[in-house]
Amino acid sequence: MGAGWVGWGALLVLAGLAGAEEPCPGFNWDVSAEHALFMTAPAAEVAGKDRASAPTVAPGRLVQLQLAPSAAVSFAATPGRSGATEDSYAGLALLAVAHSGAYRVSVNQNLWIDVVVQGRLVPPLDYEGSRSCDTPHKIVVFHLAAGKPLVLQFSGAAQSAVRVTVTPAPGA
Repeated sequence: MGAGWVGWGALLVLAGLAGAEEPCPGFNWDVSAEHALFMTAPAAEVAGKDRASAPTVAPGRLVQLQLAPSAAVSFAATPGRSGATEDSYAGLALLAVAHSGAYRVSVNQNLWIDVVVQGRLVPPLDYEGSRSCDTPHKIVVFHLAAGKPLVLQFSGAAQSAVRVTVTPAPGA
């Protein structure tokens, strides 16, 4: 069992303790693991305006991405929803997962989340959000394949920075 799995075990124990208080009302899912990550200090990164400039994010960590005006971003694939306006923000990040399975991409604001593999959108499996919480605010579940270069796309954001984390979906 690697150090990463030990870290996840500790996070799940903390999340279980935090889960007793229901940290984010309005979710039907148990979001205690995501909430625990959102309570940590985020790493600061500048989101990519294209794939070549995109930073890499790692599962199990909280990152705050500084987004760019939507018009300045060249997406890896056309976003799944056209929510970009003249004053909205967008950006890209790269992701790799060690194990294939269902993963949750969680953010602290209302925006569109896509995952792109080889120029194609990965269809979401499920999603949920809570207007009364921003730790997290929205979660989208995707089936992600290990060993494939993944691009996270964020679009239609009203705020110029987004906090994001990626976690294995419970039972995955």
